[in-house]
Amino acid sequence: MHYKLLFLLSVSLFFIISCDETTSEAPDRLLDGPIQSVFFCTTTDASGNQQYLSATECSTSDENTVKYALTLASTRGELALVSLSSEKFIDLDKYQPGYNFIPVGKPVSGMVINEDTGVVSILGSEPAKITKVNIEDIVQFLNGNSTSIPTVTSNFATTSGFLRANATSIEMLPSSENFLAVMPRCGAVVALSGDATVLNALRMEDATSLSVVTGDFQCPAEGAPIENEAPSSEETFSRFPTTLLSSDGYVYMAFYDGSDASVFQVELDSAGAILNTTPITLEGNTGGIARMRMSPQTRWGKFLYLITRAGDVRVVRVDDLTECDTNVETGALGNISIDDPNRGCVPVGLMPRNHISTAPGIRPGRNQIAVDVAFFEDEVTSDLDSKTTLNGIFAFILTMNGNLYVTNLDETFSETLYSYRLTDDNEVFYPAEVMAHRLRNLTAVESNGFETTGRPRVTNDPYYRVDGYSIIPDDRPAMVIENDSLVSDIEQYMSRNETWSFVWQGTIPDTARSSGIVPEDDSFLELYDPGTSFCEKDIRPGDVVTFAGCYDSDDCDPGFQCLRTPLQSYDTNGMCFPEDSSIDYSNVCRKLLASDREYLITEVYSDSLTLELNYLHETIDSTALVSCESNIDCTRLTDRGGGVCTEINGQKYCVSAPIPLESVGMDVEKWCLTGFQPYNIRTGNEFFVYSSSTPYVFETSTNSGMQCVYEGPSQNRFAPVNGIVELPFFKFNMTFNPSRLIEWKYSISFEMEGAFSYFVGDMGARFPASISYGPDGNFYISDAGDTGSSGTTVGQLIRLVPDDFYIDSDFIIR
Repeated sequence: MHYKLLFLLSVSLFFIISCDETTSEAPDRLLDGPIQSVFFCTTTDASGNQQYLSATECSTSDENTVKYALTLASTRGELALVSLSSEKFIDLDKYQPGYNFIPVGKPVSGMVINEDTGVVSILGSEPAKITKVNIEDIVQFLNGNSTSIPTVTSNFATTSGFLRANATSIEMLPSSENFLAVMPRCGAVVALSGDATVLNALRMEDATSLSVVTGDFQCPAEGAPIENEAPSSEETFSRFPTTLLSSDGYVYMAFYDGSDASVFQVELDSAGAILNTTPITLEGNTGGIARMRMSPQTRWGKFLYLITRAGDVRVVRVDDLTECDTNVETGALGNISIDDPNRGCVPVGLMPRNHISTAPGIRPGRNQIAVDVAFFEDEVTSDLDSKTTLNGIFAFILTMNGNLYVTNLDETFSETLYSYRLTDDNEVFYPAEVMAHRLRNLTAVESNGFETTGRPRVTNDPYYRVDGYSIIPDDRPAMVIENDSLVSDIEQYMSRNETWSFVWQGTIPDTARSSGIVPEDDSFLELYDPGTSFCEKDIRPGDVVTFAGCYDSDDCDPGFQCLRTPLQSYDTNGMCFPEDSSIDYSNVCRKLLASDREYLITEVYSDSLTLELNYLHETIDSTALVSCESNIDCTRLTDRGGGVCTEINGQKYCVSAPIPLESVGMDVEKWCLTGFQPYNIRTGNEFFVYSSSTPYVFETSTNSGMQCVYEGPSQNRFAPVNGIVELPFFKFNMTFNPSRLIEWKYSISFEMEGAFSYFVGDMGARFPASISYGPDGNFYISDAGDTGSSGTTVGQLIRLVPDDFYIDSDFIIR
């Protein structure tokens, strides 16, 4: 009995200890899929109880003020309470410790807060519903006066019953406690009462007007309005609402018809009936509008920022609903004062657009897709000369890959900072970096102590190279430095720290490929490559195709062998020929092997190039062909494999390569460009221009015959001249001897320094959903994470301190 009693006591004690350990461990809760945050504050009264304050009533300096965020976690359909002051979750279940959130159902699409009443309304879908949480109930819970936080859910309803359809976004109707919700499959924006009863439904009738749906609103395209009743008909709509915004007594609505976006400023009454509608005209195709945000008041008024599904941000001046061109060529503006309206908004079409932009919107960066915008207003420093601090009003553009781009809106700056730009009559020309709606630029600070303030400039004299070796230009093309500046009017191009190079007959980017096909036809020479688009690469008539050949047989396709001929230069590539007759080919095709293997492009199509013989000349400006008797007469005209002497119409001329169909002696005719051919494309007698930072930009299209159609001259090439060379980037003075043949790939380069770079930071977000400005003066980014993948990334709320533009690593909300 003694041992049995001891055993029972031991087992009992084990369970007691196990229960204590279990109750003391907090459940493993995650902030699953956070998509949006709203904010409020509390202040402490004389009794020590917290009382509700709206975010706009918060005091950033009062020690009795506690700041909170309510973050919508979409994966589980929960509302998490976060103390911004103590930097942690608030546990919302006193009887089950752990990170317990308010369940609001899933799936959820968004939420809106009524700051007057303190009620947060969460939009759910499948079917559409609104779940309300009263912040006063949260405050009572925090004061210890209740043990739970109630919620109230109402399904969308019409007079016929529940509206079983999906909703994607929600806003408050101006001057009421009613709602507006976007229902894309229904083709309508729906006005709802506080209990989610449909009051009115607005649809787009044509490109310029909206109408209210009369009678009992239904959405048969998505579901039956009455439970257990089948849809009466399949209703389709040509125009779908995508998003909306309520601001300053107006509602801004965006629709999309598959090709163009239609945006309206709408005045509604409290029941959602239309009082007035004004269409907003946007240039070109946006792909639809995904989100809209309203800026603070600036000296030029307010601006509506529209995030397109194409990934850029369009800007509309609210005063007259005019779209602003954010990419105007600032050199065309002339001398503008600090308060000039054109510094706040240049209407689309008023001024020419800069060469690297094809649309009026703000493009955050190459391959950067904008997802949200928030605004920041403060004067955080008086250190204006550094150009690295934020003074005034700015927009923060959040991109899909987690980068945040600072954008000018209404900067406060010192006129003396730009004193070097004073004109003869002492009027100041304000540069692009302080134009509104431009990506914020800061002076790139170098670690070597180089002076970084003042005018962007060339760090040293241009350097000249041939075949990688530095040379003195003597009578070759050279740049003239005048007035201590290589480049005139350099601020017209927003220069950055980068290297610029001009390469004679330079290779065009992305044209080195190994899939060229040259069909056998001695009357018509064509390069065919179905895997590329020559139009998109800006290939033009006058450019030159080079067949690169092979280094060894590993470079050839199966069944082919790489061979050379003693006639060719020792350091040039061979060519791939069929293995079963490779010796015959190398004998017959030795003239092609010994040549430069270059052909002149005469016509450009999307997937093919028409080629001709590329004749050689004594000088670059000569039109006369070089006559010859043998190949030796042609090799001196080129620095590559060599030109060859070819008989054409009874006369012998030097060409870069012969017709690839040849027969020598007793050998049979063979097509020497058989199989898949490696090739690249270079410019003709032109310099090719490229930069280490500025993108290669052009506009081209195709006609009905798939031939390339060019919108204008190439931006990235120029012929040598004695005098001014003017490019979209800048202009300079050039001298050279036109009677001298310029060496192949002769290059001129120079370095820019003390210039500008984008003010951008990596937020460390995997799937950023939104960015909001909090009541504590910081930004909060909702990162939905990726909890469903094999490499799980937990959702998180990220705090950005805008004063110094850094992520608060101590604020860890996951």
